[in-house]
Amino acid sequence: MATSMPFALGPMTQGTPLSGLMQPLIQAATAGGPATKALFNQQNELSGFYTWLKSQPQSAWTQGTDAAGNPTYSIAQGACAVQVASVVNPPAGGSSGSGSAPAASGQFQWNGGSYNVVGTLTTTITYNEAPVWHIEAPLGLATAYPIIQLGGVVWSSLLRPILTGFLNGVRSCFSSAASVTSEAEAAEAAETAADEAAVEGEVVADAEVSLVAGPAALVGLVLLVALPFIVGALIHPSYHNLAIYNLTPYNITWTLYLQEGAISAAPTTASGSNSYNTSIPAMSNFAPPGITPVPVAHQASFSFASTSEVKGLGYVIGFQLTDAQGAEVQTGAMAFDVPFWGDNSLMASFGPIGDPSDYYSAMEGEHTQLSLGAAAATPGGVLNLTVTYDALSGEQTMPNGQSGYLYNSVAVFSMV
Repeated sequence: MATSMPFALGPMTQGTPLSGLMQPLIQAATAGGPATKALFNQQNELSGFYTWLKSQPQSAWTQGTDAAGNPTYSIAQGACAVQVASVVNPPAGGSSGSGSAPAASGQFQWNGGSYNVVGTLTTTITYNEAPVWHIEAPLGLATAYPIIQLGGVVWSSLLRPILTGFLNGVRSCFSSAASVTSEAEAAEAAETAADEAAVEGEVVADAEVSLVAGPAALVGLVLLVALPFIVGALIHPSYHNLAIYNLTPYNITWTLYLQEGAISAAPTTASGSNSYNTSIPAMSNFAPPGITPVPVAHQASFSFASTSEVKGLGYVIGFQLTDAQGAEVQTGAMAFDVPFWGDNSLMASFGPIGDPSDYYSAMEGEHTQLSLGAAAATPGGVLNLTVTYDALSGEQTMPNGQSGYLYNSVAVFSMV
């Protein structure tokens, strides 16, 4: 009788590998103006690749293996490519071999069940052979099934149906993301993708493998792919995109105060259109088997739109930085104002801000510049925050090629 092995996917995290072209591109973007625009242009160029992927059948994906012999799927067009892969945790004793039981590296809860994390499933998007996005979801085995039972399993065989299911979910994300115009639609698309990722009782040798996934396992990818399309799908006088990069050893928790306009996209948990994922984790390392570790900066993307022909848009994002033990190391806020008339303005500061409405009123129209920085002391060194605009006024070229009042900004947290 085959041994039942119920697996599940946990909440997805995503970040930017700081190798190749991305680290200098992010660092240059802190100057504002054309340098900020160049970062968003590179991301927008991928939208054509995403559109192409939407029409590709599963048979167009090439099967392969990584350095450890685990299965992979990949597909490419021109300078763009995406790879879906699996990473198994090293055995607890440190020995290698496909028949060694992996070590647990934490747990997660899903649908009332508890799962031991035994590895991760990853999606890596590359541009000109350099990784620009890395997305991973923890792979868990139900805690009712001792990990030691996996000691005799040939992982490369076991992972293939799991990875194939995950690939189906990833493909669903690419298929639906171009039609997403709101957070609610992103949550719905993630639910569909999770259903597509399910594996039911696939027999591999002496194991019967199943895989379930919640929307949180795939909503990050849906929103990432959808961002270039959201602006083109909405009809509003003005728009603002913001990308926050965390290049620090601290975890960031953010809050949003919206003064004018509406939010079109933000990191969500997929459990509801207004259930935000307010965490931006500290930098981490990603190291598939046989590959030199690559530092990854986690990131959060937002999109806003005005809702009136006579008003602009503006908001305040408060933040708290905490160390690995959860102790607070710094707080502060950033603010952006895109008025109906006049130049855009911004603000960044550390320390208590009081009422966010008063903070916004005090900054509105004050710093009409392309880049603004703030600094503060932490136990690990000097913390810097730089916020930018790519332009202060006038129409820009939007991802769909049309002209509009679209402005892009980055907020980069870094250490000196």
